[in-house]
Amino acid sequence: MYILIGEDNQKMKKFMKSLNDYANLISMPCELANVPKGSIVLIPFSRVLDNGVIEGTKIFIEEILISPKVKKIIFGNSYNQKMLEKLCFAYHIECQFK
Repeated sequence: MYILIGEDNQKMKKFMKSLNDYANLISMPCELANVPKGSIVLIPFSRVLDNGVIEGTKIFIEEILISPKVKKIIFGNSYNQKMLEKLCFAYHIECQFK
């Protein structure tokens, strides 16, 4: 299962339709509680800003990293890549940049 993080707009809806697996879009931190174990998080369009907030949402990247249910994060944007690699390494979460 994929968990998409970003703004609910036409670009995101089109991306969701292109996926072969079920995807759930979230943009609020409270929605992270419903993430199933072993989920792959996709952040396809938003940047992770210097303060850790995912652009267009109210979610901090650390909130995803501390979730025991997340096994991998895939970033569609390489903005702040070095910082994100260090954070993922520190929390033992696999990360990938597309």
